[in-house]
Amino acid sequence: MSAHDCTPRDGGEAVVPLAARARGLLEAPPWNDRPYVLTLLAVEPPEGAPAGPHRLWLVVDAADVRDLDADWREPLLRHRLRRVGDEAIETTVATTDGVEALLDGVSRRSLEVRWEFCHAAALHDPSGRAERLAAAARRLPGGALERLVRPLYLQAVRALEALERAHAASTEASEAIAGGEAASALTRLACILEEGAHPTTDWLDAAARQTGLGRRIAPWLDTRSPTTSEAVLAEVALALRSYFADREWLREPESYALRPPPRQ
Repeated sequence: MSAHDCTPRDGGEAVVPLAARARGLLEAPPWNDRPYVLTLLAVEPPEGAPAGPHRLWLVVDAADVRDLDADWREPLLRHRLRRVGDEAIETTVATTDGVEALLDGVSRRSLEVRWEFCHAAALHDPSGRAERLAAAARRLPGGALERLVRPLYLQAVRALEALERAHAASTEASEAIAGGEAASALTRLACILEEGAHPTTDWLDAAARQTGLGRRIAPWLDTRSPTTSEAVLAEVALALRSYFADREWLREPESYALRPPPRQ
């Protein structure tokens, strides 16, 4: 297992106005008679993220939802989460085991949840659950880092090649698609390399720009210029070599991508 630097926040000034509103959740049904079993977290968006609803997580053990009304009990026991909210606040109510299952995985959704728990301030946490979940969010299974960044790097290589071809052919729609695909791969890669996780798409660009690699490739992210594709790829490869210097997929990404998958 490996841990990444995504230490949970302690609740700074940006969280204070939200805290006053969020505590209303604990004082209203169905939670007002069980605040001692709840954990309420506020996710801090990255600097420069677009405006949107505040994100809250309300976490409770499955055993403590069995006596709730059916409209809460059934989704929480069946799906282990329910999302509610409005234009101002989006709250994900989840059972502890549901969150733990997400944090055990390395799917795209799991990485998004890992990022949010790494960047959350505890507004209410009498049981200390928040720190335990944040610690789980910081741990990746052995070998997971390479399994995550390798396909993103190969995706970036192919997308940047497609961007150059589309530019040469003066096809603007294809340029936009290729540039977006490359930016998606590179920003996720930058976040995962530094934190072992990445946020949802709407926060991805802002979060990536706060990483070491993201700051170095920011000029390309600003323009997505096909004329600098080789330079940005060289910058990314340089960052990856400090982790995976002898890997074939990094030395020869084109030939590696053409290899057939191993037989099952």
